[in-house]
Amino acid sequence: MYHFFLYSMVLSGLSIFAIDIILNRDDYFILLKLVPCLAAAIVYIFYFNWPGQKIIEINDEIFTTIYLTNWYSFPLQTQKLMKFMFLRSADHIFIKASIFEMSFKTCS
Repeated sequence: MYHFFLYSMVLSGLSIFAIDIILNRDDYFILLKLVPCLAAAIVYIFYFNWPGQKIIEINDEIFTTIYLTNWYSFPLQTQKLMKFMFLRSADHIFIKASIFEMSFKTCS
């Protein structure tokens, strides 16, 4: 619940900053104050989603590595284990913070 609240607050803040920048685009002093805050919020969202993206990439890498091995030349017991690993890594694994899937797809 904490992540959902925090993520919602950051996204709401980004929307308010964007509206404020549009309304005050002639006042450069206000823009100089708002742009660093906006950049910090974007960086925060990026680093908030980075661990989830790493897990997705590692899962895809495991899937590809298992698929490209010569698993059919291994002993039968190892082949069975490799099949289970292959099936498990074929599923989409992600970290979910309340209703948000933590990945770069949701970051952009």
